[in-house]
Amino acid sequence: MLELSAGLPQSAVPSPPDTAQPSIMRPNEAELVAWAESLYEEAAQARKQNGHDAQWDDWLKGFWGELWPSDLPSFKIPIVANEMQSLILQEVSDLTDSPISVYVQHDVEQKSTREEGRERAIRGFWRRQQIDQKLMLACLDAMILPCGYLTCTWNPRKLRGLGDVEVSVRHPKTVYPDPDCEDDENMRYIILRDVMDLVEIRALWTQGWRVQPEARWSITLDDPMADRRSGRYRGPIYAPGHGLIAQGWAKARAAVLTVIIQDDSLIEDVKEITDPMTGERQLKSNVRREFPNGRMLQVSGGVVLYDGPLPYWGPWPLIRITMLPAIHSFFPRQSPASQVIEIQRASNKLESQVVENAIRLNNGVIIADTTSGVSPSTYAGIPGQPILKNPNGSVTISYPPPMPADMVNAGDRLRGVMRELMGFPPSRLGQGQRGNVSAELTETEISQSMSISRLRGRMLFHAAQNLVDMIFARMAQFYTYRRVLPYVTGSDFQTQMWEPMTEQEYFCHSVHLDPSSFEVRSRNMMQRLYLTLAKMGKIPDQDLLTTLEIPNAAAIGARLKEQLVLAAQAKGHMNPEKK
Repeated sequence: MLELSAGLPQSAVPSPPDTAQPSIMRPNEAELVAWAESLYEEAAQARKQNGHDAQWDDWLKGFWGELWPSDLPSFKIPIVANEMQSLILQEVSDLTDSPISVYVQHDVEQKSTREEGRERAIRGFWRRQQIDQKLMLACLDAMILPCGYLTCTWNPRKLRGLGDVEVSVRHPKTVYPDPDCEDDENMRYIILRDVMDLVEIRALWTQGWRVQPEARWSITLDDPMADRRSGRYRGPIYAPGHGLIAQGWAKARAAVLTVIIQDDSLIEDVKEITDPMTGERQLKSNVRREFPNGRMLQVSGGVVLYDGPLPYWGPWPLIRITMLPAIHSFFPRQSPASQVIEIQRASNKLESQVVENAIRLNNGVIIADTTSGVSPSTYAGIPGQPILKNPNGSVTISYPPPMPADMVNAGDRLRGVMRELMGFPPSRLGQGQRGNVSAELTETEISQSMSISRLRGRMLFHAAQNLVDMIFARMAQFYTYRRVLPYVTGSDFQTQMWEPMTEQEYFCHSVHLDPSSFEVRSRNMMQRLYLTLAKMGKIPDQDLLTTLEIPNAAAIGARLKEQLVLAAQAKGHMNPEKK
């Protein structure tokens, strides 16, 4: 849910529900609701066709290794060698492993200057809010589903009521983009769906008391999950003695549609002015855009909860992340996981068959005469089971030939194909070619094998640049008083003071993200490179210690500098003639 109440006009700020108010509809409310729902249906149909959302649950089950049917014969062994999950986690870890470098530029009288305090504030916010982890989770969505999403909003309830900027990972199932757009920068509209408890809806919007529960999202008293004695849902949602206004529901919920639209409607302001020369009064018309930064419409259950300007400076609060290029479409036709899910399924089946056949080979085949007295009904195949036979009968155990190596290794070969398709050839895993035994050549092979990951890093950089722009816009708009922003970098605790900005000052700034922040490199290769540069005297000692991830690198670097100064002074005392 978009936390927008702090930026709304006073008349739209959520207040406690007033159940005594009559059921009065807003002007044109039915038309606005029908308009919002028609946009929602259009976007949902396009997402179903272009984004293949009917298969998303199957792709998610593939990531969790839930590829076997729930009902299996007793002899079936549901083996899962979840190579796909391991590769996806390695990829998103590599993509979001590097720290970011941000530059804030301020243009005053055609002179470009950097504001390092604002830069440190953004980097501190990034570390304190663990944005790298949220970016990783959004990348994880994009590796499994076609897209991942991040929102950057203002949450007035954070920091004990002081409010703070909030970056959240949004479930792709709740996002419905404009069917005709190709990316998140040229959307005419975007729809976000939030299923909320009726109590929360009525607490956040003044018109929320008119919203009624929707059967699709609610639980009736006849549902097995309901507690018939108290008429409440079995869970800690409602406090003791807290009753619902709507009767007959154990859990009352409804869907809130937030529609953000590029509305180009114009509004005319007519003012009466006085001519300073003649003293005559005249009417002056001024035409302006009614929604300069976009229009936001929120509806639920046929009720318009809010209709007015989008209360945010800068870009819309939604960022799309993809791990495959979407060719002239908002959704890629596939995701990296969907490309290999059938290979993963076949690999699991082959591994299961290998185990089943191994059990059969170990048991052997019982061959007995009909007069031996041994029958399938009396033989259970238990190891060490005694067999009683007639004296004149014959009973033998025959073992078939062992399975060929191609059969035993078939599942592993399929997983190797999966690794190649996901961008993990043997060289990336450190398995060098024959004759290549040097560390430098191995690192070179690893670097050359990461071309697909570098492509994904470039696509991720575009989304991260938009995210940094949004973070700066929200900080400029809502940090309206001086704030101390604490954060930890490495093992050092630091603080940065934030100075408030006006809207005009904000639009004079531009934020730039260093592209190298999302260039995928081998960490071992970078550490080896830094060691080589340090031997050549081309890099400071403290930067080397930081790159090598030495704990408390700043303090060690300071002591090392002091030690070198003392050594230089001692050397000068021993050789005064060289002064």
